[in-house]
Amino acid sequence: MRWMLVGLLVAACGNTPPPRHAPPEIPVTGTATIAGTWLTNDEVDWFYRLLVAPDGRFELTIERGKMGTCEQRGRLAAGKGPSAFLLTLTKDSCAPDGTPLGGGLLVSVPSYTGEALTLMYLVGDTQIRRSYTRDPKLPHPAQ
Repeated sequence: MRWMLVGLLVAACGNTPPPRHAPPEIPVTGTATIAGTWLTNDEVDWFYRLLVAPDGRFELTIERGKMGTCEQRGRLAAGKGPSAFLLTLTKDSCAPDGTPLGGGLLVSVPSYTGEALTLMYLVGDTQIRRSYTRDPKLPHPAQ
């Protein structure tokens, strides 16, 4: 019995893997910093594909299952601070009520590592925070 207890203690005290360190944050200095193709999905299994061009062009395609695909197109312009942007939409087939285009949506980037991008914005009183990963099938844009 004593040997079994010693064996269990030795097994329990084995080396644990070192903790994974989060990749370092990269400062966002404009749309060229976050340029690329980004992917994510959400709790209802909608699939998001976001393209941010170095010049600020913004293209979001959302695969919504039985509801079909919708798109948002527009441009990101510099906002107040290097990681803040103003998104002006020129196309929005996602808004069910035909929301007028043109107005600005404040978008911030609270986290960016080069491989992961988090965008945050308000829809009404609801804060949306969506984290994307870089599309592994596409090369990184030159920075």
